[in-house]
Amino acid sequence: MFIIDDEPSIHIIYEKIFARYGHTVVGKAYDGDEAIKIFETLKEKPQVVIMDHRMPALNGIQTTQILLKHYPDLIIIFVSADVSVRHSSVDSGAMLFIEKPFEFSDLMQSIDKLVEGKD
Repeated sequence: MFIIDDEPSIHIIYEKIFARYGHTVVGKAYDGDEAIKIFETLKEKPQVVIMDHRMPALNGIQTTQILLKHYPDLIIIFVSADVSVRHSSVDSGAMLFIEKPFEFSDLMQSIDKLVEGKD
């Protein structure tokens, strides 16, 4: 898992939940620009990216487009309270849009289905 969200507390929550469900966070970033730089340095790329929309530097849609241009097999899940970007997030290549707040069990079920579909 790779987390891209500008809220440090969200990173902590995601890491704890993902660990509970047996997933490892291999990277995290607080904005799109930082995410792209960090992602390029990872020797082993994650299958799944959890993407927020409203962030400094590059927003979630811009970041999604750039990441998918270089890594087209990524599963990007948009998680945002900004429902106005639901369609544009999917149009940019995100596999799924989940509105905040949400149930973590729903997120984990969605991740499992998307990963199984890629295998």
